[in-house]
Amino acid sequence: TRHLRCDTARTPCVAMVGDIFIDIMAPIRRLPAWDSDVETEYVKMLPGGSALNQGRHLYALGTKVRFFGAVGNDSLGKTLLNTVSGQGFPTE
Repeated sequence: TRHLRCDTARTPCVAMVGDIFIDIMAPIRRLPAWDSDVETEYVKMLPGGSALNQGRHLYALGTKVRFFGAVGNDSLGKTLLNTVSGQGFPTE
């Protein structure tokens, strides 16, 4: 069994359990009329979920973070892990 340890004598450590999402954002110029569609120029996929966002912000401020959550083994889950690990957030 592998144990994740926090050295609390030097650096604060926070353990977080919570939600992990991919936010899909598509900006539009106007709201659609009832029962109609509007077009968007692009779609953005961003890591999200309040617990993940808080953990990433704390980590960016120098706090050691141990995050516990579930991520699917599909293309969105892999995209999410690649994005947050590419930003330096630990995903082991």
